[in-house]
Amino acid sequence: MRIHKYTFYITISVAVLLLALCLIMHSHELVYDISLACFGSSLVGGIMAIVGYLVERRRAMERFWNEVFEICIQISKIDCFDLREPEDLVINALNEELSNVSIVLSQEARENLISWMRENKHDFGYSNSAYGSMIMYDDALSDYRKQLRKCAKQYVAFADRNLRCLDDSYGELDFIFANKTIRSNVYYKVYNRIKRLHRDAIAAKSDFESMLSDGGNEAIALMKLLSMNRLLYKEVDGVYKPYCVYGLEDELDVISRKIYGKRKYTAISNSNDQDCNDWFE
Repeated sequence: MRIHKYTFYITISVAVLLLALCLIMHSHELVYDISLACFGSSLVGGIMAIVGYLVERRRAMERFWNEVFEICIQISKIDCFDLREPEDLVINALNEELSNVSIVLSQEARENLISWMRENKHDFGYSNSAYGSMIMYDDALSDYRKQLRKCAKQYVAFADRNLRCLDDSYGELDFIFANKTIRSNVYYKVYNRIKRLHRDAIAAKSDFESMLSDGGNEAIALMKLLSMNRLLYKEVDGVYKPYCVYGLEDELDVISRKIYGKRKYTAISNSNDQDCNDWFE
């Protein structure tokens, strides 16, 4: 793409100079004939360069589109962590559980979480006895631990993904017109979003793997997971929606329309809700 771009620049520049020379030296027959012949050759070279550029432009944009789409599919498979109680109460409870492994040192965080759950009517199906409160608390933490492990595995898998093909496909984008503007939009709206999430997943990978091997701090893993969860999901009217995927999908729509003149696919949604084959028209 870059070769055709600069070939076009050079041939068109030479053609313009030769055309000017023809106009200036029109009285000198030999110089005029040579300049006119070279002008025609340069013009043909420029046309060939622009045709080659358009072919390479489409190929480069298709490659970038495919790389981003594959990554979006993987991102869409990452589950949203369903946190029903205040974040600090759950994290404190997990920290306390870790401290009380060998000997019970404190139960303040447990009592605070149980108190909040009772006040907010999270006690459906549980008795008001101390035993009922303990079962409610244990069930809540057990559910959070299952979610945490499942989501952590998904983020570890994303951290292990090699983004070199994405880097190469972005590097190949080099346009003749408005190159800086287009590349800047693609960088901030698509490329940087993915790279930021990937960097955060890599940074948290060691904590996730340590937690998954039963040797790490669940509270720390949960804090990092919730931080990345906010990059992917946004709560709207009590429902968490994958706004990161929605945003990337909108940009993919723009790119596909520039390539094909129409949308290439219907939508990207969570793989638990829709089969991959339904994402294409």
